[in-house]
Amino acid sequence: MAFDCYKMLDIPPDTNGDEIRRAFRHKAKEFHPDVNQSPEAGAIFRELKEALETLTDPARRHAHDARFGYHRQKKKGEQNLYSINEADSEKAKAAISQWEKSQSLQRAAAERKKQELLNQYRKRRRMLLLAILGIGWLVFLLIWILS
Repeated sequence: MAFDCYKMLDIPPDTNGDEIRRAFRHKAKEFHPDVNQSPEAGAIFRELKEALETLTDPARRHAHDARFGYHRQKKKGEQNLYSINEADSEKAKAAISQWEKSQSLQRAAAERKKQELLNQYRKRRRMLLLAILGIGWLVFLLIWILS
């Protein structure tokens, strides 16, 4: 994820879960593909859903905040979201690592597909060139024989 979830939802970093969901619903009404006909509405809506999922999961939120440099102060009576144990921290690191691996695999698959299509194009171009040259030689021989 290369975007700041708080800025995407227009909320401050110390927002609680209910306010996050409320902000998501407000933005979703604006950018849902059934309501908004602009071409980028679908992509924005998917990013909004990803932001909601990230901010409602404590481990993913902690990883997001660490990545973007947010440091929340615990309010009186509030559960400290950042007092997670080592296991949760390791889960967050593993989730980020798994996501990065999947992105890497997707990029590699796209690159292989691109190379495959490029090779097919080159092969067809060579075959067309050979066909044109062959027809040219046949025409030349016919003209030479008939003259």
